[in-house]
Parts: sequence; structure tokens; C-alpha cells
Amino acid sequence: MTTSFVEKDSTLDKWNSLSADDKLEEIKNVQSTHGGSTIAPHIVKVFNFNTGYTEADLLSILDRFKIQASIERINGKISKLKKLKNFASIPSKNRELFLYDLLTFIIRQGITNPTNWEIDISDFQNHFQERSRFYVNGKVPLPTINKSVTKAEIDFEKRYIKELQQIELRRTLMEQAVENYNRASQALIRLVDSGYGMAQAIENYQGAVLDELVIEKESYTEDAEDSEEKERKKLSRKCYLNCQKMPLKAIEGIEQNDDYFQRGNMQLLVDEGKHQWLIEGEDES
Repeated sequence: MTTSFVEKDSTLDKWNSLSADDKLEEIKNVQSTHGGSTIAPHIVKVFNFNTGYTEADLLSILDRFKIQASIERINGKISKLKKLKNFASIPSKNRELFLYDLLTFIIRQGITNPTNWEIDISDFQNHFQERSRFYVNGKVPLPTINKSVTKAEIDFEKRYIKELQQIELRRTLMEQAVENYNRASQALIRLVDSGYGMAQAIENYQGAVLDELVIEKESYTEDAEDSEEKERKKLSRKCYLNCQKMPLKAIEGIEQNDDYFQRGNMQLLVDEGKHQWLIEGEDES
């Protein structure tokens, strides 16, 4: 296990020098002192010997379980890798995004085969060659954000979720919206962090998307003015679904847009209070 920092007064500071039996005692101490905490359910699993493994198996694992502290964070490693001659063929403005592309490939292998996380060097080299050609020219691909690395847990405190609740959107579509929101958010962070005017390009893109949302919503407003609340919610859902099917708008500096990014940015605009999904009646405007 790796971690960025371990306190000097923490048990983990001397963890690697402990015997397997001592490590087990430390875990038991944590169980007794943090029995009511959020980690309690996870500690219980450690001692659940009804699942086919024994305390001897646990001791064998603990004997090999080491902690590497003060490990540099991913963004720090990326900054160093950008300077290597291996990436000289990639324009400097595109290197960080390319390295995150490679990282996504590595993570995907672990997700696909979690019991044997090995990267075949030939597969890696093929991916390197195939993807690098996209980063050599003036435009870069949209960051690859896998569905499997983003949680679709619904945060009911988010503004855009409250908006979706107002129009009584079905749960499955709401989870899809959360997934798109999370993936687009991660992609935006990578794009903006890469610099080179990308923040302005994203701002222009979001402005264009917002214009389309306003126009689409306006096409339903007249029908909703004298309608009952139930009918207005139905019209709002229809408008929402049509917005999700809008043609993908181009992004300056990006080779090709993606459905998840456009749909996720719609939710981001709603979350920022720049748009509402609910079509209000004449007396509510």
C-alpha cells in the first residue's frame, strides 16, 4: 500500500518493522477504539473467518503487507515525466493530456483484470503509438474518462439533482446524468490544467451549449404557459430528453467532442444556476 504522508506518532509509522502478530494486534486495537466509526464495517470484514479464509491466512497477508510512505502524487509524477525525452515528439502543450491518456490505459487494465494487474509491454507500446498520433497535431483528443472510474451516487444536495427531481426524471436517467456530470467534471479539470488557452475554449463552448439549451426550452414555453403543473413537468422532461440528443458542438483545440462531455456540461451549467430544466407557468416566471 502507498500513501503520501504518515504522521510520526501514528502506528503506521513503524508498521513495516512489526511482526505479523503485532500487526494483527494493532488492527484489533483499532477495532476496539474505533468500533463506532465509519471504518468499523470494514474492520469487521477483516475478521470474518466464515468466508473461507483463516487467521493463519490473515497473518500470512500481514507478514507481506508493507506501507510505502511519502509517495509522490500523480500530478507530481506527471510533471516529471513531461520532461523526459521519450515524449519529445509530443508538443509540450499536449504532453500532460497524453500522459493522462496513458494512465487511463493502465488503470483500465487493472479494472479489467483486478486479480492479475500486469501490463503487457507490447500492448502498452501499441497503445502509445496509436494514441500519440492524436497528440502530435494541433488538436488533442477529449480526455478518456471511463464510466467504471466514476461513481454514479446521487448527491441530493447538488443543484442540478434538485432540478432533475423537480421535473420528476426517472431514477435511471438521473443516474446517467450523474455519471455524465462526474466524467465531464474530471475531463474539464484535465483540460483546464493543461493550460494554453483551453479555459477560454471551454468557456466559449459552454456558452454555445447554453444558447442551445435556452432556445430548445423556449420552444416549449408557450405550450406550458397555461398548463397544469403535471403537464409542465411532462413538457420539461420532453425538453430535457431532446437536449440530451442535441448534435455535438465543436470545441476549439479538441479533435472530437463526446456525448458524455456535452451532456455532462449541460448538468454543470444547471448546477451553476445558469439554466433550469423545469419550464415554469406564466404566473411563476
